[in-house]
Amino acid sequence: MKPAWGIAFLLLFSTQLHAGNNDVRVSEVKGSAEYRLAVDQPWKPLKAGDVIPSGAWIQTGLGARVYILFWSNTVAQIKSASLVQITGVSKNGKDMAARIRLSLGTARVHVDKHRNKRGEKVDFKIVSPTVTTSIKGTNI
Repeated sequence: MKPAWGIAFLLLFSTQLHAGNNDVRVSEVKGSAEYRLAVDQPWKPLKAGDVIPSGAWIQTGLGARVYILFWSNTVAQIKSASLVQITGVSKNGKDMAARIRLSLGTARVHVDKHRNKRGEKVDFKIVSPTVTTSIKGTNI
């Protein structure tokens, strides 16, 4: 496991605040990043601990990275010069689903490989203008 992913997981398990089933929590921001709740809303600085609702947009500056926590088993890393929208997040018992629209840049998602032992089902998709991906393993 790379050190950045280890830090993200450490933050995941050490936090006392939890986002709702349809929200995600920002665990770490490196560099400049902003978010907005809708296209007609102003951009606001993004910081660790922010709760981001479904439908919000996130953009990262050059050299920046943002780590986002989905539930207790999934971390998304939004890399430098990226623009993403959290288009859907849901949790119903042990069934979890999320969708990210990647308009620009790069996103990497890590789903805990031990989720099956706990009976959790994760349906995570990244949609872009040219490609749609779906997690079937533990890391894309």
